[in-house]
Amino acid sequence: MAALTAQFLGAPAKRGRHEVAEITFVTEGSRRIRVWRPVSGASFLSIDEKDGVLHEHFAIVLTDPDASNRVITVNLSTLRFPWTEDTSCVVDVDEVGPALRARSYAFYAKAERRCADTLSYGIARNILRPKGPVSGNLLMRVRKGFLASPRADQDMAADVRRALSAWSAT
Repeated sequence: MAALTAQFLGAPAKRGRHEVAEITFVTEGSRRIRVWRPVSGASFLSIDEKDGVLHEHFAIVLTDPDASNRVITVNLSTLRFPWTEDTSCVVDVDEVGPALRARSYAFYAKAERRCADTLSYGIARNILRPKGPVSGNLLMRVRKGFLASPRADQDMAADVRRALSAWSAT
């Protein structure tokens, strides 16, 4: 079996001192493999089936991988009933682009702590679809909304608070 050697073809994009590029390339012999790196500000679409219909969910990575290689992600869901949904952070379509079809809210109650390698594997296998990084302003608003939301998991909120503090320090 050929040894896997990393060869980065192009520098990752930076926002301040924070890396936001999601795609790097790795060579295995003469074969190139796309590797998506889930870092703060990265976004992706997940797809699931409900009642025979495919649904896309836009998600944002809120933290860089921790010591256990896990990140916190939050989905954006269509804002249908503002009086019943968590409106700690509402996102307009023009803030994200074509990946978002309607005014949405960050669904903090369904935020997840996910393995970064599992997300990378999902992108490589076309189970998830990478989207461009979100703006620094949107990332900060979604993080602040996480801290303000009464529905957000408090253990995850501590990690989001650290990420927000590190971001603000630059």
